[in-house]
This record gives sequence, structure tokens and C-alpha cells, in this order.
Amino acid sequence: MTDEREPLVVADGLSLRTKQGPVFADLHFTWPGLGPVAVTGPAGSGRSSVLLAVGGRMRGLTGRLSVAGIDAIRRPAEVRAITSVARIADLVRLESRLRVAECITERALIDAVAPQRAEVGFGRLESTLGVAFPRQALVDDLPALEQTVLAVVLATLRPARLVLLDDADARIDLADQQRLFEALRTICATLDTAIAFGTTETAALPADLARLDLTRPDSVTAPKD
Repeated sequence: MTDEREPLVVADGLSLRTKQGPVFADLHFTWPGLGPVAVTGPAGSGRSSVLLAVGGRMRGLTGRLSVAGIDAIRRPAEVRAITSVARIADLVRLESRLRVAECITERALIDAVAPQRAEVGFGRLESTLGVAFPRQALVDDLPALEQTVLAVVLATLRPARLVLLDDADARIDLADQQRLFEALRTICATLDTAIAFGTTETAALPADLARLDLTRPDSVTAPKD
């Protein structure tokens, strides 16, 4: 079992600059090995880029970044092998015209998981969460909360130390955001994993939740662990 006292992610002076300017600068944070972690900040603060960075999916980083003891800047492929993306920007997202059953099959193929094993794992999490996704329902016909939970569950079909979810608050009101965060806690506890999610809305965040608060690069301040 993962020891949540041991940090899963450690960043020291982590920065990212592109030709257009800084995306984020001089970030220092540690994330626990178990449970949800919120990455908050307004548009343009680099939330998506931080998630991509800790998932081993961002080039051009400077500073230090360790994920499960792996140097994520020098050995990103090893980090990608132990992380999974539920949804992030326009790079990974559910296909709105696919049916739930097709999403399970597609994700199993992408992550090289046997279809039967994927269905069993998916069903177990459904039972644990107390939800049931109609297999013939189109993704686009599901409520926004269910779409987000579905994306996270699909990302766990392949075991991962860290699951990444961008725009967790997208199209979800505060009451449903609270339900989402409880679902994320349940998934983390059930699968012995961590989930890092990005959000612009902080009103519904539990007070005890680990979080990284970002600002736009022109006014970067030290984030809270």
C-alpha cells in the first residue's frame, strides 16, 4: 500500500517558459502519495501545464521535479508509465458521440488492458461509487458530473500512481463539485492512488485537501502545499 506520508510529487524551482513568455515560474510544492490534490488558479495561470508536467508530458521544464522518486524532467517516459490522464485540455478527452461501452473498449485498447479485465475493473468502481453508467448511453447525453467521473474511472483501468484531471469544475455547480470531490476521495482510497485535478473554482474545495494555488506568471507567488 502507498504510504501517504511519503511525498509522491516534489517540485523545487519548477519553471516553464515558451517563446510567448513564462507559463509558470519557480514553483515549490510536495504532493502526498494518496488522495486528491487540487491545482487552482485563473485562466492563464498554467494549471494544465503543471498537470502535464507532473505526468511526464511537458517539455521545456527547468528546476527539479520528482514523481515517485523518478526525475520527471530527465526520465519523462518512466513517469508516463506510472501516471494516467483522465482529461486534459484538448489533448485527452471523452469522445462525445461514443457510447459508454465503446469508451471502455477504446480506453482498454489505448492502455493495453484486456477487455474483460477492463470491464471487471470498471464494474467494481461503479459498485464502490454507487453509480451505474448505462453502457449504451452516449457520453454527450450524460450529465456533466457523470461525464467527469466516467473520465476518471476510465483512466484507472490501467493501474497508475497518479491520475490527472483537468477542468474538474467544468459545467458543474458547487453541489456537484462536492459530490465529485467525494468520488475522487473514494477512488483514491479504493485504488491506493492519487488524483491531481485542476479547477478555477475553490468554494467547494474541502478545507483539508492538499492544493497548489497558482497565479498568472506576471504575479507568481509561492503556492501552498
